[in-house]
Amino acid sequence: MYGLIISLNIVFEFLVCRIAVEAEKVFNQAVYFKRMIKSTGEPMEHLESIASSAVRAATKVMAALIVVFTSSGRAARLIAKYRPTMPVLCIVIPRLHTNHLRWSFTGAFQARQSLVVRGLFPMLADPRHSVETSNESILKVLFSLFCLFCVGLAGCYRV
Repeated sequence: MYGLIISLNIVFEFLVCRIAVEAEKVFNQAVYFKRMIKSTGEPMEHLESIASSAVRAATKVMAALIVVFTSSGRAARLIAKYRPTMPVLCIVIPRLHTNHLRWSFTGAFQARQSLVVRGLFPMLADPRHSVETSNESILKVLFSLFCLFCVGLAGCYRV
């Protein structure tokens, strides 16, 4: 009984994935981008302008990935608003907070919020390492993602 349910779930996931791939094939990103630019108020906010320019530049050079460093997730959500054709890696940098009794890091909540936004793939940076070590780990992750795209394992996102 459970084997049948699991196999039906796999079939369902496969069908949903196929439907999403077909829907992405007919989506006109250029028209959507122009419509979003027109609907944004004048003058544009600085962060909004940077996000739209990043998406436009990534589209023009046919980038395979957009990497966003953020602590609140707002910049990544603004980039995802313009629906780029490539995935957006959102690296959330945790912040250290204190209430004079206890120290705590925030960032996990922002990374979880990014999971529901189309095209965002959040990653929570490790707050225990120094800046040089975390930069090394981020470069290792980016290199491994690049290798996956070259091999074609992670390229299934692009249509």
